[in-house]
Amino acid sequence: MNDLAYITKLPVLDAVRETFREVGQKWPALFLALLIPAISLIVAEHFQSQLPTTLVNSIVFTCILLPINALFAIVCHRIIILGPDSLPRAIGVFWTGRETRFVGWQIAMIILGIALSVVLIPFFLLVRSQAAMDVLIPTVLLPVVLYLSSRVLMVFPAAATDQKTSIQDSWELTRDNGWRVVAATSIPMLPLGIPVFSFLQWGPEELSFGAWIVFDVLLYVISAISICAISVTYRMLANPTNDEEWE
Repeated sequence: MNDLAYITKLPVLDAVRETFREVGQKWPALFLALLIPAISLIVAEHFQSQLPTTLVNSIVFTCILLPINALFAIVCHRIIILGPDSLPRAIGVFWTGRETRFVGWQIAMIILGIALSVVLIPFFLLVRSQAAMDVLIPTVLLPVVLYLSSRVLMVFPAAATDQKTSIQDSWELTRDNGWRVVAATSIPMLPLGIPVFSFLQWGPEELSFGAWIVFDVLLYVISAISICAISVTYRMLANPTNDEEWE
């Protein structure tokens, strides 16, 4: 990513339209390649939900879920950015050094999240009122987390497509576009995400096994759309020579 000339202004609406177009055109390849990782994640999460929540179980299942999540994300990124032919098999990718590096970036982001939480501990200690927290979390903390995430997200599509990358590269790539990246990567999820998350929030507290499976599948569809949106955003940011295509 170091040699790229960066785009000055991300066209959000064009990015959203391009995400829907890419998903619409490439959904057969996405479906086939994501089927095994998605089923593996659903099965693993089901087993995890049946076990008591302990530190050991959390560590074990994190070690199981992180690599599968990496395969899921890499498939999306490569199909959208490089095309379905970039996969070694139609059913997805196999484990290589690329996947190991991607997991490394996942772990790095978890560590950054923990560090941010530690920094915010004094804030939570000072604000003891639950009513105040209910206001501050969506108006202050959530925007901060979304913005910071948007600035470092581009390491993932870069790593998935075998590009040398760093957090500094991602920060530079998204310069002056942080909130546009938030919008471009969030809006495509809304048509499906709003009804699904609304039902999970205000619907029945306990779902039948069949309903749980359906909603788990829908959550992974939303996740795939989100990753595809990140891929499109990365492609547009990292290829400013195609600016005329988006104007």
